[in-house]
Amino acid sequence: DNDPTSRFAQTSRQRWQGDVNWRTAMAYDATQAWHTALGLSLPPTRANLLTTLRQPGFQAVGATGVVRFLPSGDRNRAMELVRAVPGRRSGVWFRFCAPTNPLEGVDTLGTLPFSPV
Repeated sequence: DNDPTSRFAQTSRQRWQGDVNWRTAMAYDATQAWHTALGLSLPPTRANLLTTLRQPGFQAVGATGVVRFLPSGDRNRAMELVRAVPGRRSGVWFRFCAPTNPLEGVDTLGTLPFSPV
């Protein structure tokens, strides 16, 4: 399988005996980007590392795929860190959960009833 996301999840499950979550994947992506940029930054100083990360052609392969950054330093990728889904309990209109697992989450009272799109 050539899918880096799948390989990362499988290897992590084997090593840690449990599933990964978005935090694990983002930490791995950050580490891979730093490691790749460090190898390209000569001499390896903080300033050179930052310059390398901001280069338009910079990329690293992480758990979520190719990692790139905007000149501002922000990740060049649309991310969904939480998803609002209908609440499970009476009186709870919606809850926030990880995008990959709508069964987890924090029930929240909202100002308006949640209506799925």
